Amino acid sequence: MKFTPGDTAAFEATIISACAEHERASRRKHGYRRCLVIEGVCIKFDCYQSLYPQVETQKYVFQCAKGDMRAPRIPEVLHFFHRDYRMAYMVMEYIEFTPPPVPDLPKKAALAVQWLRDLPAPPDCPCIGSLGGGRVRHTIFKNYQAPLSFVSIQAIERYLNTVRPRLYCLRHSP
Repeated sequence: MKFTPGDTAAFEATIISACAEHERASRRKHGYRRCLVIEGVCIKFDCYQSLYPQVETQKYVFQCAKGDMRAPRIPEVLHFFHRDYRMAYMVMEYIEFTPPPVPDLPKKAALAVQWLRDLPAPPDCPCIGSLGGGRVRHTIFKNYQAPLSFVSIQAIERYLNTVRPRLYCLRHSP
């Protein structure tokens, strides 16, 4: 599937149709995700409010990784569109996973996490979380999204220390 500026409407219609079919066919399956690969591109779709901050963050991380030989491979966002600020679609480069030799896996994963950890925050970002206005997302939060915005690591720490006694996952071992 090649995207050229002249056929944007047809390209987007094809994406919407494929995503709708994927949702119909798979939404009841365990582990279902709103993500699919079509002809060499990866498409992620979700409500605009959730996906837009992810797109902005993905673009920022890609720009930081571009040209940095230490950086992990980050997919480039090729196209982003939405319908009336409801459902949104991110089309990005598909990167084929090639597993490193097993002894190298922990080291490679650690290097990737370290690179991401050392990534500087954008100068115009007032809060911790996704760019474009998103809140911190993690499985520890209800519905995977923090209930409020945090301006510092200390603010997240204070919040977690306050709610920790009520967290089910910390009271019950796996």
